[in-house]
Amino acid sequence: MNQNNQKVDFICIGGNKCATTWLTEILRPHSMLNISVNKEPSFFNWNFNKGFEWYFKNWKNEKGKKGEFSTHYLYNSIALNRIYSYFPDVKIIIMLRNPYERSLSHLRHLAREKLQKDSVHMIRENQEIINNSLYYNYLKTVFEIFDKENIHIVFFDEIKNEPRRVYKEICSFLEVKSDFFPSNLQKKIGRGYYPRYETLQRLKSKIGKMLRQNNLHNIIVFSKKIGISELFKIINNDPSKKEVFYLPKSEIQRFIVDLNKLKGFLESKYIENWIGEIHAVSNKE
Repeated sequence: MNQNNQKVDFICIGGNKCATTWLTEILRPHSMLNISVNKEPSFFNWNFNKGFEWYFKNWKNEKGKKGEFSTHYLYNSIALNRIYSYFPDVKIIIMLRNPYERSLSHLRHLAREKLQKDSVHMIRENQEIINNSLYYNYLKTVFEIFDKENIHIVFFDEIKNEPRRVYKEICSFLEVKSDFFPSNLQKKIGRGYYPRYETLQRLKSKIGKMLRQNNLHNIIVFSKKIGISELFKIINNDPSKKEVFYLPKSEIQRFIVDLNKLKGFLESKYIENWIGEIHAVSNKE
């Protein structure tokens, strides 16, 4: 417990590009939950020096169980140990995706923001594109720090196939009612796109950065709520553009090695499926 006797009840620690935005948006309307206005306060890694008073200003009130979605905590053992030190009973949600698909989505996202098209250059300059998909060591660390009963893992495949069940299981894990189903449960949130107008994309990125730097996260949440973010994607999406990004075969092989270690640690049919899917992709390269 921190010095003000406030606490956070649950944290989704990642991974990034694994549908954490979808989960944020379907849990935000729940009357028994209180999601931070800034989806990713990133307090325990990048903003710890700002203190707990700053951290708890990310929630508008004290109603409901507090939760946040800082997706880089998964990759930072210092942040994880800090979380446990202050909130040992916090519930941890981890979201996993086929590592090949996650890395490709990460690559597209960074390329869109930086308006780059060279896959090899992007991966060389941003090693997290690959490293954030090598789950084994990250998960091993999480399970070493937190109690197993306080960890809940969601697989991206489950969200695609059975979002209603995923929602109910998360509500059960968080010990809140699941009789309310959000209207956007079936909606694909946070989908990628290829910019039609690069100038417009740069402007969007600058505005988003300015709002986050000035703690104007309410505006970001409101723009999503009324559909401005989705409208921008429609306007600036160029469906005629073909896929130009790829992952080198040497990197794809690293996923297979890591998943074979992970399946010995974490039992799931999805991990086996991913190994088969990635083998198929690798054979095409």
